[in-house]
Amino acid sequence: PYLPKMVYGAPLFDEATREKALTLRADITKYYNESTAKFILGDLSFDKWGEYVSTMQKLGVKEIESIYQKSFD
Repeated sequence: PYLPKMVYGAPLFDEATREKALTLRADITKYYNESTAKFILGDLSFDKWGEYVSTMQKLGVKEIESIYQKSFD
């Protein structure tokens, strides 16, 4: 009962889309990991959450979401 009802495989991209996704994911993942550690350790206050979200948007989180959604659709 704890398993998901549907499991999706990794999406397949053309070469240009794959390169764009890799670049976006690298930057987003790096920032996410660094920020998560800072939030957990208290080095970054949750008062800065808006800045975190804004930076994620600047890094292209909406664009990577769109790329993956198109592939899954």
